[in-house]
Amino acid sequence: MKKYYPTKQEVLNMDIIISTKEISTLKKWKKQVWSKVIKGSKQQKVEALTKLISSMAKLYKLKINVRYNSDIPTAYYDPLNIEITLNNESIVTAIHELGHAIFGPSELKACAFSVQLFKKVFPKAYKKLKWRGHMLVK
Repeated sequence: MKKYYPTKQEVLNMDIIISTKEISTLKKWKKQVWSKVIKGSKQQKVEALTKLISSMAKLYKLKINVRYNSDIPTAYYDPLNIEITLNNESIVTAIHELGHAIFGPSELKACAFSVQLFKKVFPKAYKKLKWRGHMLVK
């Protein structure tokens, strides 16, 4: 069975509630953590994304393990092991996989959550991204 991926319009039009706690948690992380590693190594960025996922997950009383594997074609959330495996250093990807931990397998909800939250906290960076199908890329 082929996986359904939403369109850009579906992602942008999805009525998803982004809480002030989610926004403030991401803003705090951006200022205190990401600003220090933005020009850093891959390892530093992965560690920063792990902190982001952990701090955001606490809002939902979740404890999520995070792994990194650059050899896989796509990042994913494993609900059986409550684990996110990242394959890049993208904030949007990390938030997207966290969205799956929060909302389940819905690709539309995970996309809408990650894109809309990223857009609110990183508006300048968001404007520089391009849509490729349902994904935002540099």
